[in-house]
Amino acid sequence: MRGWCAEPETLTLDTGLTSPFAAESSLPRSLPTMKRAVIAWTLTLAAGTTSVQADEIHLFEGKSLTNVRVHEETNEKVTYSRIGERQKDSKELDLVKEVVYKDATKDENYANATYQMSQGQFDSAAQLFKAVAANPPKSLPWVKQYAMFNLAECARARAQYDNAIRYYDDLLKKVPNTRFFADCYLNKAECFNRKGDSAEVARVCDQLKLDADTQGLGPRSGLRADLFLASVEEQGNATKAMEMYAALATKAANDDVPDVANAARLRLATAKLKEKNLDEARRLFEQVIEARQASSLQTVAAAYNGLGRSYVEKGAPGTEDYGAALHAFLRTGVHYADKLGKDDLVAQALYYAGRCLEERTTDPTESGRRAKFLYSRVMKEFPSSEWAKLASER
Repeated sequence: MRGWCAEPETLTLDTGLTSPFAAESSLPRSLPTMKRAVIAWTLTLAAGTTSVQADEIHLFEGKSLTNVRVHEETNEKVTYSRIGERQKDSKELDLVKEVVYKDATKDENYANATYQMSQGQFDSAAQLFKAVAANPPKSLPWVKQYAMFNLAECARARAQYDNAIRYYDDLLKKVPNTRFFADCYLNKAECFNRKGDSAEVARVCDQLKLDADTQGLGPRSGLRADLFLASVEEQGNATKAMEMYAALATKAANDDVPDVANAARLRLATAKLKEKNLDEARRLFEQVIEARQASSLQTVAAAYNGLGRSYVEKGAPGTEDYGAALHAFLRTGVHYADKLGKDDLVAQALYYAGRCLEERTTDPTESGRRAKFLYSRVMKEFPSSEWAKLASER
């Protein structure tokens, strides 16, 4: 990469876990959902309304089920009914991208914990999640497993890997059919990976594939495990890892698991970028973006960041390539910023956008002013990030 286009420590992977080789933010994917719920609840209070709020179920195929009440989430399915109707229906969990609970803010401790977690305040969030998990509100039956999972996520975000492993195991024991079944296994594997225990990484991934097959949970869990193992392989053998990513992208697409297929493409694109195969990297990043409905926001944002980096690597200041790069970085840094919260991808995008502006040859004074504004945002909103340090040097 060019001198100013630093390599990030982590890269987005739509597996619900963080890896030093293939990671999305340490913040769980449910946080943007919770943030929207908090905002909606605030507006409802301000308006003085008390109408019944419906839940939402968003599917990987791009469709959404609205005006529903979700009754249960398990490792097999999401059970729901239409508002005003008694008959229940369900969707396989593998088809569900996200569940939005509109009553998520009814428990003050849980709402506060979720908000604090979204702001990176993991210590205080963990204490609140622990309290909610110990005494979950009876009116919100879904909260217990979410609180237990987020408690483990807080420990993982703070690099307290032994505690995180214990919390994941506790959730699997107390809620054996949890909707976070695969996430617990994969995040445990990540914790062992961070601890340098490769034998446990392999054992946990193999156990997930075996349990998922035994319980008839479909192909997604096994594919996610293979994707994580490929990301670990990349540490020592990038060529073999790229072969694994390519095979996984094809297999996941054939098995109709589009989010894993897209995550594999993202990893392959990033590896191609590292070896300076820019045209192929760009093609793959664009594929991920075109199929964005089937992926997490972190995966899409990482694809935009990667696309921007590929343009910067190929072009020169003042060229159309730099203009395209700026547009890609701003997609993450501005368009997705509110939903991504304190995700490191936003800091990365803002910093890179600032560098693109700084090196513009047209109207350098105004471009420089805008660049400094973006740098100040990085330093203010992400003070402990590597990007804040780089921004402070500009």
